[in-house]
Amino acid sequence: LRGAHLYAAGVLACSATVKKGAPVRVWTALVEAGKRLPTKATLMGATEAPHECKLVRDFVGDARWVEVGGGVFAMESREEVFRDGAVGVAVEMTTTGPLFSAGSRMPSLQSAADALPPGVFHQHLPSAVVGRVVAAGVTEAGPVLLDMCAAPGGKTSHLGTLVRGRGGSVAAIDRSYNKVQKVQQLCDGLGLENVRCYKFDSARAVRKEEEAVVEDGGAEGTWSDEAEEAFQAATLRFAKQKNAFPRIVKFVRSKAEGITRRDVEIRAKTMRVEEALAAGDFPAGPPPWAHDTFDHVLLDGPCSAMGQKPLLNWDYKQKDVEDHAAYQRAFLVAAAKLVKVGGTVTYSTCSVTIDENEGNVRWALDNLPLKLVDAREGVVNSPMPGLRGWAGCGVEEEHLDWVLRFDPEVFDLGFFCCKFVKTGPCVRPV
Repeated sequence: LRGAHLYAAGVLACSATVKKGAPVRVWTALVEAGKRLPTKATLMGATEAPHECKLVRDFVGDARWVEVGGGVFAMESREEVFRDGAVGVAVEMTTTGPLFSAGSRMPSLQSAADALPPGVFHQHLPSAVVGRVVAAGVTEAGPVLLDMCAAPGGKTSHLGTLVRGRGGSVAAIDRSYNKVQKVQQLCDGLGLENVRCYKFDSARAVRKEEEAVVEDGGAEGTWSDEAEEAFQAATLRFAKQKNAFPRIVKFVRSKAEGITRRDVEIRAKTMRVEEALAAGDFPAGPPPWAHDTFDHVLLDGPCSAMGQKPLLNWDYKQKDVEDHAAYQRAFLVAAAKLVKVGGTVTYSTCSVTIDENEGNVRWALDNLPLKLVDAREGVVNSPMPGLRGWAGCGVEEEHLDWVLRFDPEVFDLGFFCCKFVKTGPCVRPV
């Protein structure tokens, strides 16, 4: 209904003679509660509409049929559509049906995005609101931000844009090298020189205590004045180049005797933010980072994505949702450690489950030095329908308006966003 092609998983019935390249009409049924859909692979006549097919009508009765539109059959045959495990586009949609303006082109969301002028990026409303929630807490000059789960890059680039005027910088990390590359390319294409992307696991982005080094910033017993001078010079020279770190290692080792790659790696991990900015690099070298490194952190963590729709296949179980919620807590712990005292952590998901949303808010308040604050401040001027947290699920009654739970019945997709302030150091194990 939104311009997407029709995938094999969504086809329930079609004619026996359809072949690749043939024009087809696509229908959907608005089925009453309690009525079954046709058995997958129901056979239809070559020219029948679904409501004209007895086998289909026997299942759904007098359902309201809507012609979604027309397109071109993209698979080799009917058999390919209905074979076990079939994937891929079954119909490439080209025109709309009576539900839309007759005969008009079915819009492609990607082609629409490609047609946008340079510097313009399309984004769902809740995702755009998240960036505003983070930025509303930015009052200092030169803020240092972290996006813990950056791909595909919409929120990262939005943050980079919002804090650029204050001299702010954004570090963005993700576990996938290919995703990180795409995020960096997106930001580079938007002219965001204040965003730097790294491949890393956010849940392990906090530097371990055993990696701590002596106050001079180097590895104990090996880091000399010559090594420090060479490191500073190499960082200035190579920081913005591709494969910067191997170049820095090679340069430092050529200027200072007895220095190993590990020595340089430790020095890079302990690079102070002020030094990094002066050197043209950001932030604090590659991850992992020390406690209290960032002014503000965004955690749009991995989730069950139950707020996204439409979904043709769904095989999640309750345990899967619980596992997601537990996994997200590891990211919350890392976020609480990496943000400075007085800084903010913005937490969001594209899920509608209590465990992943209000449940994790409650867990964070009980286990981390975080205080819930009003996510609407500076973003939403007045209470809006479909934006309130759920009562009795972990958030205090008087604070339900402080969290932004996007109701899919109002906003067309489910989403959750809340904001914390760090009140003290993470001093006990969590």
